[in-house]
Amino acid sequence: MSDHVDTTGGAHDDSSDQSFAAGDQNQAIALVEAHGLELIERSQMSSLLGLIAKLPPTAATGRPRLQLAEAGRTCSCTIPT
Repeated sequence: MSDHVDTTGGAHDDSSDQSFAAGDQNQAIALVEAHGLELIERSQMSSLLGLIAKLPPTAATGRPRLQLAEAGRTCSCTIPT
């Protein structure tokens, strides 16, 4: 399984999908956590939204980086520019 980062966000979707399909929920969460802030920096909010939507509601518990990604996504999606 790859955690390669590309500019489209597609690798994140593929890697997390592969992790969920393999029953490795922790790996899928770790991938979103590892790359969530980068997706925000690249303004790839739809990719981040899709990845976060696949996670269980309690995924961010005890994971500060994932919490930051979720907060950044929320702020970026609700503040008009």
